[in-house]
Amino acid sequence: MKKSLPIIALAAVLTIATFIFIQFRGKVTDENQDQASVRLNWIPSCSFGGEILGARDFAKGNGISLKLESGGPGIDPIKMVQSGSNTFGVAGADLVLVANDKGADLVVIGLVSYDSPGAWLAKEEKGIKTIDDVRGKRIGELPGGNMQYLYEVFLKKTSLTRGKDFTPVPISFDLKTFITRDDCDLRPVFIYDEPSDLTLHGIKYTLIEPKNFGIKFKGICYFCKRETVEKNPELVQNFITTMAQGWEAALVNPEKAIGALKEFDGSISVEKELLGLKTGKLYLSGYQGKVLTTDTDSWKAMAETMMELGFLKQLPNFDNLLQMQYVNNHHANP
Repeated sequence: MKKSLPIIALAAVLTIATFIFIQFRGKVTDENQDQASVRLNWIPSCSFGGEILGARDFAKGNGISLKLESGGPGIDPIKMVQSGSNTFGVAGADLVLVANDKGADLVVIGLVSYDSPGAWLAKEEKGIKTIDDVRGKRIGELPGGNMQYLYEVFLKKTSLTRGKDFTPVPISFDLKTFITRDDCDLRPVFIYDEPSDLTLHGIKYTLIEPKNFGIKFKGICYFCKRETVEKNPELVQNFITTMAQGWEAALVNPEKAIGALKEFDGSISVEKELLGLKTGKLYLSGYQGKVLTTDTDSWKAMAETMMELGFLKQLPNFDNLLQMQYVNNHHANP
């Protein structure tokens, strides 16, 4: 009995030592991970299902610790990244082009939505199905936002003139006024956002989509400062791998993605965001079905259109702008 006491004591010491080692090893691993922050371009919604699932389920395995920060009215992800407040940003591709045209040195490292999800929505009772139906109606206009350049291109391509063909009406981002007070006849929406609200309210609607008029506009992209890819390409690769894995998982299992979104922000409607993510799958699946991928020609078409309307002074150097090697690496080594 006495001989067994040292053995018991030794076992206890080894157990405590093992516990301390495991805890210490875990702490070292966390500290050795790359630290980065991501500025989203809006309040939490299904359009960030991939980012949130990636940060929760894949970031640590890729050696990166990601802090996701919400956007919203008055918060400009481009300025937040330029100032160094955030490492990576999420923004409309056209906004990144305009920022660089004005002197920013940003690079695009992934394209979340290959086509812009921007469209215009009307209640079915308004009878707006074609451009001719728009004439004489009220179009809601948001203060800035992710569709400002797309809107101007849309008006140009469809030969619609403010004041002559339609009445512009200032509106808020809050959809409630559109649903309850009928503040305009046609309003800007993202395909996988506001339409879900109307569906859940039992309101039938029609959509006018710019891509049906030959307008090639890219959607939401990931970007960062050029110096980030030059000084820390491994960080960029880890970030893109995490985001790609997050989006791949979100599109296969949207219920899991929206569950993660609910953990991130308990105020979201699971029913609405799940419907939105399923609706947006076509937009979020990437070029030729590979998440975050793109081609160059469609970017050139968008930039040329923006240049024609005076939104850009010169065409970008797309070899410098589109740093897609990180996305390509992910798909080459799944």
